[in-house]
Amino acid sequence: MTKIRLLKKTRSIGALLLTIVVLMQSNVVVAVAQEYEGEEVYVSYETNSYLENDRYVYLLMPDDPEWIEMVDYSEKVTACRIPETVLESLSNEQLLQAIIDFPLLSGIFTFSSLKEGTEHLEKVCDAYAELLRRTGAKDILLDEIFFRNNKGRSVITAEEEIILDTLVALTIYQEGFCESLSFEEAELLADASTLVEIKEEAYALDGVVTPNKTFVPCEVRTCYHTVEGYHKAMDAQIEMQFGVELVYEGTCTYNCHSYAWYKQSPYNRYWMQDPTPYTKDGSYSRVVSGNLNTSAASAIPGDIVLYGSISHSAVLEGSISGEPIATRTLISKWGSTGVFRHRATQVPSSYDTNTISIWHR
Repeated sequence: MTKIRLLKKTRSIGALLLTIVVLMQSNVVVAVAQEYEGEEVYVSYETNSYLENDRYVYLLMPDDPEWIEMVDYSEKVTACRIPETVLESLSNEQLLQAIIDFPLLSGIFTFSSLKEGTEHLEKVCDAYAELLRRTGAKDILLDEIFFRNNKGRSVITAEEEIILDTLVALTIYQEGFCESLSFEEAELLADASTLVEIKEEAYALDGVVTPNKTFVPCEVRTCYHTVEGYHKAMDAQIEMQFGVELVYEGTCTYNCHSYAWYKQSPYNRYWMQDPTPYTKDGSYSRVVSGNLNTSAASAIPGDIVLYGSISHSAVLEGSISGEPIATRTLISKWGSTGVFRHRATQVPSSYDTNTISIWHR
């Protein structure tokens, strides 16, 4: 089946799927309106042709040329939206498969906590949000987790373990589920997963100091990924899904704040939840305050870009220019995945790109 067929050649894919119009009854057509440089192009599907082998097919996937041309994360999220009428027609099993097939699924691991990643996925993955609205959603996820876990660690691939870890995270960190988990279910989830956050002995408390000698609490984490190539497979997914460039391989030992503020090294061993001691004790001074459209003329390579209050930290790279922050190149660690070179707009939207500040040492 052809996933998408444009009825008109276009020069730019800068605003994909700005509007979705669904005209669907029992035997009507699903029409998806797309806009390219102000011109609307319609792609039509016969009813149920959004299914292939009984599973939902996303209009675009990371290996499609149209996807590769998109830069901003928000554009990719929009390209993954599923019309409400289609969602309602999908069975529970089809919704679960649509979650697994979601083109930005690995994004849950790019946050400093899996709870943040799970909350973000509910906002951007329509299949997950729809499943949560249905009775028995927790049991559907648990059944799939236990089925996959029973395959045995000796035969599971890195890609399969990533999916298994993802499903466990979506269950454990879903507020509607966690309180109703029985002891046996929680124990089985812990057994099925290699996630650091749910292992009792996963980390010890420690800390670092700012240049002005203020103590910053941190965690020293232990990685439990047992399948060979786990981080390599994860980083490859992030590179393809987000269109970014890998600098250092992923690890569970340090995160974005620790990389940007403490040590820009793959041998860093500290996971830092709050970098504000660096900004409050005078170790760094603010040189830019605004949003992605604010000029970064006063910022130089090596300065630190802080998203929101503390949602993400990145290191500014490249030459000095008066261009807005959105056009500058950054390097940052993405949760338990790798260190990536990227544009400011390529990060998940929950990183809070509405408020940006840049800090200089």
